[in-house]
Amino acid sequence: VGDEAMFLDADTYRVPLERFPLDEDPVDDNHRGGGLATLVADAAARDLQLAVDLVRAGAIYLLRCLVDTAAASEYRRFSEVARALGNLAVVDEGRTQARRAIFGWTSILRDWEKDGAADKAHLQAEARRALFNIREGGHGVLLESYYSLSSLVADRDIDVVFLHGLRGDPVLTWRTEMKIDSTNLVIWPRDWLQEDIPRLQVFSIGYDVSLSQWLPARNLSLDEQAAECLDGLAAAGLGDRPICFITHSFGGIIAKRLLLQALDCDADSPEGRIGNAIRGFVFYGTPHRGSPITRALRPTVIGSAFRPSSAVAQLDPRNEALRGLDRDFQAVAAHREIDVVSVAEGKKTAIASVSGRAFQAWLVPDGSADAGVGRFVTLECSNHPELCKPPDRKDSRYTLILEFLNRIISAQSKSQTLRSEAGH
Repeated sequence: VGDEAMFLDADTYRVPLERFPLDEDPVDDNHRGGGLATLVADAAARDLQLAVDLVRAGAIYLLRCLVDTAAASEYRRFSEVARALGNLAVVDEGRTQARRAIFGWTSILRDWEKDGAADKAHLQAEARRALFNIREGGHGVLLESYYSLSSLVADRDIDVVFLHGLRGDPVLTWRTEMKIDSTNLVIWPRDWLQEDIPRLQVFSIGYDVSLSQWLPARNLSLDEQAAECLDGLAAAGLGDRPICFITHSFGGIIAKRLLLQALDCDADSPEGRIGNAIRGFVFYGTPHRGSPITRALRPTVIGSAFRPSSAVAQLDPRNEALRGLDRDFQAVAAHREIDVVSVAEGKKTAIASVSGRAFQAWLVPDGSADAGVGRFVTLECSNHPELCKPPDRKDSRYTLILEFLNRIISAQSKSQTLRSEAGH
């Protein structure tokens, strides 16, 4: 690897992998430490043609060599190798090569998939994503930051999509305790849902967002975030069965915008089918009408040097686009009889500590957490980040999810029975 570029040599192919200039999107912290695997993963995610070129240049063999030369404790490297393989397997040639028995990828990925310890949670997620993409006869692929948190079920009743909040994580946001315990980590969508409702598939979407434009993250608008999520779900092949969203905080805003975008698409398009398949939303602490905490982030309060990201600006209660989204979603959800459950925090959240004194605030008060349609619940025992972390299966934060999903599955079954009887 030189200062300017890295080359992979294989047969007649000589593919340059340019180092990314400083004004390109930075590598996420979760993806650092992978070395060459990180470079391959990032390049394949950015450009599908480059992914094809890398496959032809021997990148899948290269990744196998990286596994063979790594120490057994190098989980970060293995995670990046799995991410790179998943990105290469988005293209047909990558899938074909990765399936070759000589590489042994299926066995390696299944071993990585089995371990869900805290320090291996992302390795497990990336391994499961790569397995999804290289499976035989599969319909759809999972793009970068799209994960399957459950076993594959071909004949399933429902697809459940999780969307985390600002500065959240597609895996760790959905743990059962605030403290991350490396010896007993439980991710409830991964570890509980399919045991309690076997005929479902669990997906989780990760997205990159920050609080300020100065921080290292992409500064996408809400429309851009929603469009990316919609494209990823279409690529994964969703839309043939009911879809439900389970969201935390800003993730709910993205999901609402995604619904409206999907319904604006042609009904026969992949995106349009997704829109028509959406049956329900659970909003954990979603600021439908903004968050009062954004007042403290205005330049007039903390100084003109602070530049709120598009996501933070979107959550200003005075934001007209947010108000319009709120009105439009309520109208569409009511008209389409979409099942909606809103969950509000019942305790303030500690947001700062000065000289030993803790400052607490309502991040999303009841008036904003209520979607204005469907059911509304306030959980007196939970602050904002705790809302989506049920400590056990009997906790109301989890039982409401089971009731919600079973209600939608039952309604879909009744609808299918009525259509079948009408057909006779």
